[in-house]
Amino acid sequence: MTNTTMATRALLALTLMLSWLMPTQARAYESEPNDTMATASPAPVGPVADDAPAQIAPAGDVDWYSFVAEGKWLGVYTAQILDVEKSLSAGFRVTAYDASGRLLATSFPGSSTVVDTVEVPAFTAGRYYLKVESADRTQTGDYYLRIWSQFQDPAWNLSGDVEQNGTRFIAKQVPIGTAIRGRLDEPAPNYLSRADADVFWIDPAKTSTYAATITSTTTSLRIRTLDTDGFQTDENTCAASVPCRFDVTAPAGKRSYIEVTPGSPSGFGYYAVCLRAPGQWCEDSLVDRLWGADRYATSVAIAQQMLGEDVGGDTIFVASGEVFPDALSVGSPASGAPLLLVTRDRIPAVVAQELRRIRPARIVVVGGPATISVDVEKQLMGFLDTRFPNASLDRWWGADRYATSAAISAKSFRPGVEMAFIASGRVYADALAGAAAAGRDVNGQRQDPVLLVDDDRIPSSIAAELRRLKPGRIVVLGGPNTIRDSVLADLATYTSGSVERWAGSDRYGTAAAISHEAYAVGEAGEVFIASGEVFSDALALGPMAGHSPYPILLVRSDSIPSSTLAELRRLDPRRIHLIGGPATISDDVRLQLEAFAGYS
Repeated sequence: MTNTTMATRALLALTLMLSWLMPTQARAYESEPNDTMATASPAPVGPVADDAPAQIAPAGDVDWYSFVAEGKWLGVYTAQILDVEKSLSAGFRVTAYDASGRLLATSFPGSSTVVDTVEVPAFTAGRYYLKVESADRTQTGDYYLRIWSQFQDPAWNLSGDVEQNGTRFIAKQVPIGTAIRGRLDEPAPNYLSRADADVFWIDPAKTSTYAATITSTTTSLRIRTLDTDGFQTDENTCAASVPCRFDVTAPAGKRSYIEVTPGSPSGFGYYAVCLRAPGQWCEDSLVDRLWGADRYATSVAIAQQMLGEDVGGDTIFVASGEVFPDALSVGSPASGAPLLLVTRDRIPAVVAQELRRIRPARIVVVGGPATISVDVEKQLMGFLDTRFPNASLDRWWGADRYATSAAISAKSFRPGVEMAFIASGRVYADALAGAAAAGRDVNGQRQDPVLLVDDDRIPSSIAAELRRLKPGRIVVLGGPNTIRDSVLADLATYTSGSVERWAGSDRYGTAAAISHEAYAVGEAGEVFIASGEVFSDALALGPMAGHSPYPILLVRSDSIPSSTLAELRRLDPRRIHLIGGPATISDDVRLQLEAFAGYS
């Protein structure tokens, strides 16, 4: 081979390489590009009206596009594949290059129902290129391409979106051990049908594996972790309202990313991110716990929350921590006064210590000697603050739980109450949820009694109290399996107004129904969450919930029932108070609740 021939071939090879590295504008007659940068179709930036779809065809087709980043719009550009034909179910891979052919970023395949995006760092004016191909090279079909500058997209409101606009180049840091709340925005109507995206970054001092938990209120989530170069290291799919846990391994000195997008282009809603070391809990949480080592210590924690440090001369209610009816009946009358729990025969040490701190001027024992013994009553006398000449101890009680309920009402309410709540004396959940609604002091004007009945009859003591009260109307808490319809019919004789039932399909639904009836949207800025399975921790909650205008909702130990979730979404609380420790309501549930707090 002659030197001339070799030179000619080398020149031809160089020309072909340069034609690839230095693309020219696409020919006008091309309806779509054809798998080479040299013939990439120019694509506009921003909204496109009535554009024809592009097509992956035949199988294995690769499309190329180019766009121009102007000097005044330099920054991050987002390319999106959307409105994809279902035949392209495997989704797309979109790769971005600069004018020299240098790889800038690549997406990872989603599906025909998930918008595929790639963020292009266009910090130098000039032309940039996008390579579009199906993740499954055998699939064909139509799709649309949109390209947006971060400064041009009104659907990404930079001032309102917590994480700004979802590109990793302006991602928000997630401090280790700090709860972060985010919002996936609803797609802008009649503008662009696609999902919002939020991105967070972490930059640890040393290489470590962190536990990440993300929970969403309304939509499923797609979570991707990315390395410093933007390449995917893991992917997770999370169902709505279920904690999504996974590990994030972050190398020291290198920024890593977590990308949060809805599971569908139309998805939106609030979510919470917690990234923590093993055994660590996220701080700055808007979900707090009121709890102690047991039910007695929990009652002390609630009392301390109510009274704070300003104590002396207060009224304190004392009820049994071993049975529930007496404590629930006194929730409304005791509104604003703490309720401490004791056993029949002793005052737990933690309660005695709190009584010494409070120095009450008045103690009201709720329940008879069979519930709280005379010896305990005598011991309680020793905690009264003798600086007050009228310091006293009273006992409110009757022959049984129903008579005690009637006695509490008789001590606390005058005839002509606006409403009387009726709850079962055999189950605790309905009366607990009703205590908040009955005890709420609306502008200092109203509190209502909670009276207990049997499932199929009105005890004589309750009938006598209803005749005395003459309530304007009666509300029965719970369904017909708890209080029968025949009891409702009998209750009608004790009021000139209506008798209605606030109930759901179970105790969780009933608590949600009570909240729905008693609290308007935006009215309850905070919410109490108690166990629907055990009564112990929540016994002392009634007076606190009644004093503050906030509802009580119920959860299971390891999950949030759908009725509770729906009511949380409706209430949109600023803060959530969890009653009881992790053995009663798990940290999984607490993590789920993180996504509901803090957006009012």
